[in-house]
Amino acid sequence: ALALTSAEKSGHPLTIARASVLEASHVVQAGGDFGRAWRTLQRAQRLAFPDGPIGLRRSILLALANASFYLGRLDESIAALEG
Repeated sequence: ALALTSAEKSGHPLTIARASVLEASHVVQAGGDFGRAWRTLQRAQRLAFPDGPIGLRRSILLALANASFYLGRLDESIAALEG
């Protein structure tokens, strides 16, 4: 959460996207609020696609697939993995 807060202060979209992935991945791994993690990753996806670095886009899609899976959105999870 601290990384995301700092990134938002920077105003740089790719920095915000990277911090969003860190926060959302932690939330999913800790068994937290999957809906919040999913929304955070959706925002990161809007910020980083289509021209962001490939590593960042890949990280977003993998984390989004995990969050979608835990929310029971299996079609979205598969789509993220195929993306």
